Amino acid sequence: MKRSDACPRCRPRGAPFDGRLLARAFEALEAGDRGRAAAAFETLQANLPDDADALNAIGVLGLRLGDPQRALAPLVRAVESNPRAPAIRCHLAIAYRSLAQPDLAIAELQAALALDPLLAEAHSNLGNLLLERNDHAAAEASFARALALKQDYPFALFGLGEARLAQGRAEQACADFERALALDPSLHEALYGLSRARSAIVAELERADGAASASPAVVTSADSALESIVAALSINARQSGVLDAVRALRQGIRAAPSRRFARPRSPVPRAWP
Repeated sequence: MKRSDACPRCRPRGAPFDGRLLARAFEALEAGDRGRAAAAFETLQANLPDDADALNAIGVLGLRLGDPQRALAPLVRAVESNPRAPAIRCHLAIAYRSLAQPDLAIAELQAALALDPLLAEAHSNLGNLLLERNDHAAAEASFARALALKQDYPFALFGLGEARLAQGRAEQACADFERALALDPSLHEALYGLSRARSAIVAELERADGAASASPAVVTSADSALESIVAALSINARQSGVLDAVRALRQGIRAAPSRRFARPRSPVPRAWP
C-alpha cells in the first residue's frame, strides 16, 4: 500500500486536536464501552494531529477497536513524523498483518529491530509472520531470539513449538508447548499444538517400529496424545489444530486396539459446542 507523501506542514488544519478526547476514548475502551470509544475514534479520525505520539495512540485505538484499515492512516503518518520510533513501526506492522500485507509487516518489524534489537515482542511477531510464510527455520531463529530476551514468554514458546513441529522435531515441540502451557494455562493454541505434536510422535514411532504397533513406546505416546486431544476437544471440538491431531493419530496407529490405551484423565465433554 502506498504511503502518503504529503508534507505535514502543508496539510489543512481543522479544529485543534483534543487530547482529552483521546484519553476518554481509551478510558471507555477499558470500561468495556466500545460504542463510546468508537464514537471518539470517528471524531479523532476527522482531525488527525501532526504529533507522532498522538497519531500512534489513535492508530492503536483503531487496532484495539478491530479496525486496522482505518488505523493504518494515523500509523503511517506517525512513522513519517518519527521514523526512528520502533514501537510505532511495530504497531504499523500489526495493522499491515491484519490487512493481509505480510511483506509490509515484515519490513516494518525488521526496521523496528534495526532501531532496537532488544524488542522481544517484535522478534516474536516477526517469527509469526515467517511461520505464515512457511519459512520455518527463520521463524525458529526469531522465536529463539525473543526467548533469549524474555525467557518466560509463552507466545514465543508456542511459536517456537510450531516452527519445530513444522520441521519434523515433534519431541522438541512438545517440550515447547508444555512450557508455554505451564506459564499460561489459558493459551489454548499451545494445547492444540501439543496434541498435534504428540500425535506426530506416535506416527514417528509407528514408522520406526514397523508392524510392532503395540510396542510400549507407541502405546504410551498414543495415550499421551489421546489425553491432549480430549482436553483440546473439551475447549473447542472444531478447532483445526485438534482435527489435525486426530488425523495424525489415526494415521500413526494402524493396529493397536483401543483397549490397550489407558482411559484419558480429562473428562469427555457432555455437549459439543
